[in-house]
Amino acid sequence: MKNILVIEVSPRGPESISRQISASILAKLKTKYPDAVVVTEDLALHPLPHLDQAFIAAMSTPHDRRNDDHRATLAQSQLAVEHLKSAETIIISFPVFNFSIPSALKAWVDHIVRPGLTFRPTPQGPEGLLKDKKVYLASASGQVYLSPPTSPTDFMPIDFSISYMKYVLGYLGITDVTVFRAEGVGRPQLKASSLETVMNAIETDFF
Repeated sequence: MKNILVIEVSPRGPESISRQISASILAKLKTKYPDAVVVTEDLALHPLPHLDQAFIAAMSTPHDRRNDDHRATLAQSQLAVEHLKSAETIIISFPVFNFSIPSALKAWVDHIVRPGLTFRPTPQGPEGLLKDKKVYLASASGQVYLSPPTSPTDFMPIDFSISYMKYVLGYLGITDVTVFRAEGVGRPQLKASSLETVMNAIETDFF
């Protein structure tokens, strides 16, 4: 049985382009895996807290010395890690805010990059512990970041969202990442065609 984890971030609800993309990806996956178990974490509705001193102290305390307060502080993080570890396929859906990922997604990253749980230090450097997983990034951006370098509106050098997410996932051992991205959705003349292009790509992609 396939376990699918969906991470949603956009606060725009059904109007969100990134959510429409992730819904299309999920529908395609459920066609292939009709018995799949789907867990959705909606970070717009239920955001994880940004890290504070209490979290750092709890995480830094050895397991056998953690008290009830430590465990309560880490509870949401532990659940996010367990969802990630249990999933074979992960859909991470997000808009691009100010050239990068929304803060709610960054908070999720901070909760799931956990030494001993999702990666471990070795003499050769950190080793990711979440191998053999497939990730789909469903992204929407108001600007066009993948325009040719000669374009006067070339935003490619300041696109930090996809490269950041790929690096974080690779750090955890996840290297099988497919990106479905609608660009220029902030431009009325490009929005419809951009969404149509990415939806067609999902339909024709071999999942």
